[in-house]
Order: sequence, then C-alpha cells, then structure tokens
Amino acid sequence: MTKSKRNILIISVSILLVAVIAMAISLGVLLPQQTVYVAKVEDELPNMQETPSQETPAQDNFVVTPESEYGIALTAASGDTTFTKTLTATVNGDTTNKNVEWAIKWVEGATHASENVQTYVKMTTAATNTGGTATLQCLKGFGSDSIAVTVTSVVGRFTSQCLLTFNGAPTSVKIDVAGKTVKRDSVWGIDMVELEVGQNHTFNISLDNEIHSVGSKYGATYNIKLEVFGTFIGDTGYTQGNSNTWYRFESARELALELRSNVPSLYMMENDNGYADGKLQLDEQFLNASVAGKVLTVKPILPTTIDSKIYGGASRGGPKYFKVTGYKDNKVPYVRITVTESVSGKSTSINIKNTCAVTSLDLSSTAIAF
Repeated sequence: MTKSKRNILIISVSILLVAVIAMAISLGVLLPQQTVYVAKVEDELPNMQETPSQETPAQDNFVVTPESEYGIALTAASGDTTFTKTLTATVNGDTTNKNVEWAIKWVEGATHASENVQTYVKMTTAATNTGGTATLQCLKGFGSDSIAVTVTSVVGRFTSQCLLTFNGAPTSVKIDVAGKTVKRDSVWGIDMVELEVGQNHTFNISLDNEIHSVGSKYGATYNIKLEVFGTFIGDTGYTQGNSNTWYRFESARELALELRSNVPSLYMMENDNGYADGKLQLDEQFLNASVAGKVLTVKPILPTTIDSKIYGGASRGGPKYFKVTGYKDNKVPYVRITVTESVSGKSTSINIKNTCAVTSLDLSSTAIAF
C-alpha cells in the first residue's frame, strides 16, 4: 500500500472514530450516570411518619426515592417541624452555575385546583426564585389532593419533583369537662372530676393539631384504660333481720380498689373465709366507663363518702356491709381514665372521684304493728 493511500485510510478511520465518540457522548454512554431523587411528603405535611428508602437516612417525614435519570438530587432536611419542611436541590456536574427555579402547583385532578395552591402550602425560596433551598409550610389541610413541587436547573433544564400529600395527624386529644365539677385534691395533688354515683355522665372527645385540621382517618375508634388508686378504711359488719340493727365484726379494716376485667372493683386486703372469722367478702363494682364514637360515658357506682355502706352479700343473720369511716393516708380513692386514639396513639386522661349527695337514710320506725 502506497504512503498516500495509507494516510487516506488513517484519516478515514480517525473521522469514523470521532463520529462514534460524538454519538456516544450525545447518548450519554460515556458520561457518568447521575441519580435524580424524587422526594415525597409521606402521609402529610402535618405529622408525617417517614418511611426512608434504603439509599437515604431517616428524613423526618419525607421519603426520598431514587430514579435512574439525569438531573438534580432533591433531598429533605431532617428535624423539620410538623408543618414546615425544607427541600434542598443539588445540581450535579461541573457547571459553576448551580441556580435552580422552583414551582408549586396542584396535581392534575385535584378538587382544590381552582384555588391558589399557596393558600394551602406556602413555598418560600430566594427572592429571584433561584437557590438550592425551598421552605414548605402547610397552612391548612387539603384532603386527598396532591401538590407537586418542581425544581429545574437553569443550566441544562434538568428537573426533579417532590409530591406533597396531607395526612393531618392529631397532636393532641381532649376530653371536654365543660359543665362538670372539677376540683383540686390537695392530698393527691391532682385535679379530679367529681361525678354523682348512679348516673351516666358523658364527655365529648376531640382531636386537634396546630393548624386545626385533622385527617379523616383519625378519630374513628378509641381505646380506654382504667387505673384505680386509694384504699377505704372502715368497719365490717351486718344488719340483723327486720330491726336493721348494725352489728360490727371489726373496725379499721382496709378496703382497697383493684382492676378486674377492666372494671374498678373493691376487695378486702386479706383472704376472707366468711362469717365464722368475722370477715366480709366484698367484690363490688366501683365505676364503669366506655367509649362509643367520640363520646366517653362514665357511671360511678359506689360513693366515696364517709358513713356510706358498701353491700357485701348475704350473711348469717342479715346482709353484710363495709361501712366507710375514712381513707388510708387521707387520700380519697379515685379512678384515672385514659383515652387513646387508636391510629395516632395520642392519649389524654381524666381523674374521677365518685360523690354522693345522699349521706344517710333514716326511717321513723323500724317496725310497725297493726
């Protein structure tokens, strides 16, 4: 092969190689692949629980899911408050111009599409709408609609997107005691709601958060927990036949409260063996409570007042009783009711003290003969 032909061949191969390299560059084959992160507001802006991807650490309430695309890395800051989130966009590559442009809009099909999206979620960026950080503040609930936050690089017009959804988890549960008598018990050092025995007392339960907008999946069911505190001191005895005469077995016995089948009951501190030992067997219900819908119903059954008699069942010679004469350590027994919203786990408690307007009952005669 002549020298001129060899030169022509070399030039042809070089031109072909340059063309192949140019094509490879245009298709991105020889460029290092970068990852686009699409950040999603999981559950809410308010009170969102994060389910982080394996590629990123826990990010408070955002989920960051990678996609194999060119573009911008979009991440959510950890430690944000319940209703304020921060997004950071990172432009990858060698360009010195790292500016980005932010946009926020309703996702297609949103029921609130005719309304200004920023009356629901306010987005704050740099004054020129550029810069790598955007602050998102949820102002009110937007139901099942979705909001899209899009960031676009000034150079190359690469984009990444974050989807915002609303969960509206409650941050507090309230039992409304309006209209009820609430007094501070100086011995226990707590507030107690005083309720008359023998009646059903109802309390409304409500949920709230800092924007006063709770999602629809909360508040359907509540769990209830009862705890009992305190011990009665009194006399054990019985009444004799028609005379209703009180016969005392022993004095200064302790009658404590316990929880049986989630119902506060009364029981003797010692094992009782019946009349022969001069002891009573008592197992009386003290208070009952239940939740239906968003209403708590409480029915106190036994009074905590001095001189009240607690029935203990039949006995040889007449009915058995425990007659209240005082309280151990001067602490009036009470029941604490805790209500927990089943989805969020948020709870609150009230303390109930049984009261009785009737202190005693007298009959003018115990026997009448005709």
